[in-house]
Amino acid sequence: MHRTRWSRGPEGLASARADVFSHIFNVGRINFRNLKPGAKPCQPLTIAAFLYLDAPLPVEVIRPAFMERVVSKIMRLRAVTRMRRGWTHFDEVAPEDLDLDYHFFTITETLDTEEQWEALVSSWSKMPMDGDKPMWRIGTAQRLPCGRPAIVMLVDHTVADGLSLVEMACKMLCDGFRAPQRTSTTTSTVADEHMPSRPGLFGRMLRSIRGVNKALFEPFSFSDRPNSLKMKGNVPEGYTFATCPIPLCLNKIKEIKRMVPGTTVNDVMLSLSALSVAQFFKERDEPLYRKKKDIQTTFIVETRPRDAAKTDDKWFGNDFVATSMVYPLHDGPIKTLLRCHRSTTAIKTTADIPIRAFVRDRVLPLVPNRSITDIAADINCKFTGNTSNVFVSDSKLFIAGVGIDDVRFATFTPFGLYIGISTYNGKVSYNIVLAKDLGVNPHDLARHIAPQLDVLYTKVWESANPGIPVQFPPSTAAVAATTASQSAKDQPAKVEAAAADSKLPEE
Repeated sequence: MHRTRWSRGPEGLASARADVFSHIFNVGRINFRNLKPGAKPCQPLTIAAFLYLDAPLPVEVIRPAFMERVVSKIMRLRAVTRMRRGWTHFDEVAPEDLDLDYHFFTITETLDTEEQWEALVSSWSKMPMDGDKPMWRIGTAQRLPCGRPAIVMLVDHTVADGLSLVEMACKMLCDGFRAPQRTSTTTSTVADEHMPSRPGLFGRMLRSIRGVNKALFEPFSFSDRPNSLKMKGNVPEGYTFATCPIPLCLNKIKEIKRMVPGTTVNDVMLSLSALSVAQFFKERDEPLYRKKKDIQTTFIVETRPRDAAKTDDKWFGNDFVATSMVYPLHDGPIKTLLRCHRSTTAIKTTADIPIRAFVRDRVLPLVPNRSITDIAADINCKFTGNTSNVFVSDSKLFIAGVGIDDVRFATFTPFGLYIGISTYNGKVSYNIVLAKDLGVNPHDLARHIAPQLDVLYTKVWESANPGIPVQFPPSTAAVAATTASQSAKDQPAKVEAAAADSKLPEE
C-alpha cells in the first residue's frame, strides 16, 4: 500500500510521501490554480467542522491549546505540500515559521440571520487555502444567529478526511471524550413478513459476484438518472449549506435498531436520508419519482485498521474508499430500512471494499497527474450525491473548561448533493450541502429529516408492538437532566456519609 514514507532533512525537519487520495486532492488544487480556458472546472475540497459552544472562547485561548495539543503532534498540520518526482510530499515547516495570524482568525462578519451564516459558510468553499502554508484555519464567532458562540475549523481535504478532522478537533483538542456504549436488544421485533430471509449458498455467491462487478465496472459503466439533485456532468461553481433545524434524538434511532434485528444505527441513518429525499422528490413532483425510479449515491467507508492510531501521521490523512448504494424511494419506511441494511451488509461481506482499496493504492498512482482529477470528476458526476457518517463523542466535550453544545460538519464535494451525518452526545445532526448550480434550497430537503424519523419509528413500533400505543423514548438531554437532578438531591447525603467515615479512601 502507498502509506506514508518518512525522511529527514539536514535541519531535522520531516518530509513524508502523501497517501494516494491526499495526492489526488493536491493535484486538483494545482490544476485549479492553473486552470486554462475551456478546461474542465475543478474546486479545492474543504472540510468544515462547527463546534457550538456554551460560552464564548476568544481565539487567544484556543490558539495555544490547539498548537500544544494538536499541531505539535500532527506533522501534516506543520507541513506544506510539494511535488517531488510527480508525487505529493508533505514538507515540515519550522514551528517559528508558521503564520499564526493566518491560521487563527476572528469572524467579524455580521451574522444576524441564518441566511447570512449559511452564505458565509458557502463562501469558505470557494476560497482555496494558501498552498505555501499548512492548509488549515480556525475561526471564532462570538455569536451566531442561533445565539451560541462557535469555533469553525476549516481543513483542505488534501490534509485530512472527516475522521481525521474529528480526531484532531474533538479527541485531541477537547476533554471528556467517550466512545459509544453497547446496548442490549429488546424482545419486541417487527413482524416476520417484514424480515428478509437469510440468503442461501447460491444467494451469497451471487452477492459476492455482484460486489466484484460493482467495484470494478460501476465507476465507468454506470450513470445515475437525471434528477434535480444531480449535477449535469460538471463540477459545482459554488455551494449552499443547511442543517436540520433541531438535532435528532439518538435514543430514538437506537430503539429502531433494537426493534429490527440485525440492523445498525448506520442503517437507520441512511434510510432516513433516503426517506427524506423521497419526500423531497414527491413534493416537487419529480419526473424520476413519478416513474418509480431510485437514485444512487456514493458512501464513504473508512479503510484504516480498527486499532490504527489516527494521531499517527501514517494513518491521519485520507484513508477511505467511496463505494455506492441505492437510495430506495418507493418502498415505504420499513422496507427502505431493510434495503439499506442489505446494501451495507453486501458492502461488508463482499470484495467490494478490498477491490476499491487495491485500485486506490495500486492503480490510481499510475494515472498521470494531468488526467487524474478529470477522471475523478467524471466518476463523481455519475452519481447523484455522497453520504458520510461520523461519530464524534458519546459524551459532552469541553475546551478550556467551556462546554461544546453541538458539533456539525460539512464537506464541499464535486457532487450535487452531500449529506453529512454527525453523532454527538446523544444528538444526530444532518448537514446538507447542495451545488448552487442546481438552484435548490437545501432547507427544502433538511426539513423532511425529523418528520421522517417519527414516521419510521411509528411504523416500526406498530409492527413490533401491535395494539400497543406508540411510546417514544426519552431524549438524551432529558435523561441527563434527570440524572443531574437526582445527583444534586443525593449530594448532601454523600457529604454527611463522607464526614462520618474518615477511613474512606481518597479518590
